[in-house]
Amino acid sequence: MDMRPFFSLLCNPKSKVVAIFTVGVCLIGGGRLYRLWQPEEQVRLHQRHFLDALEAHNRNAFASFVATDFHDAYGHDKAWLLEKASEVRRHFFALEMREEGAPLITWPAGGVASRAESQAVLRLGGNGTAVAQEVIRTANRNPDPVRFFWRKPGWKPWHWELVSLDHPLLERGDY
Repeated sequence: MDMRPFFSLLCNPKSKVVAIFTVGVCLIGGGRLYRLWQPEEQVRLHQRHFLDALEAHNRNAFASFVATDFHDAYGHDKAWLLEKASEVRRHFFALEMREEGAPLITWPAGGVASRAESQAVLRLGGNGTAVAQEVIRTANRNPDPVRFFWRKPGWKPWHWELVSLDHPLLERGDY
């Protein structure tokens, strides 16, 4: 195979600039994707997008983050979570959920990167009915973090799903 046409192309000053620029963009883009697709960053992003979906009252987006086999220590399943989230969210005209500090992300023993636990103290804001104001007061008085349990079900680094939640207020189940 004759490589002369390729090398003559690189001798052109404009082609050199284009080639260097292209290689640079590929390296920077690849580096960003590598960092973005790290398990810790993906768990952090999924948790934020999960909370954003609840804030926006986007039931479909919210449900898409929850695993079909979701369950918690109190016997609640995915259907219960979706029903309660929708029921509570209905009382808000506007809802803001913020995490106090960065979430603490831990991995199970053995460092398996397909499961993660994230803990965050959530603070609520917004306005709505009297029920919404009581939910805000109750949630903001509670110092306990919400524990999110995440799983990566396949090979895709960007596919994580919520398999469980834990917080003392979930035990009540009636809000």
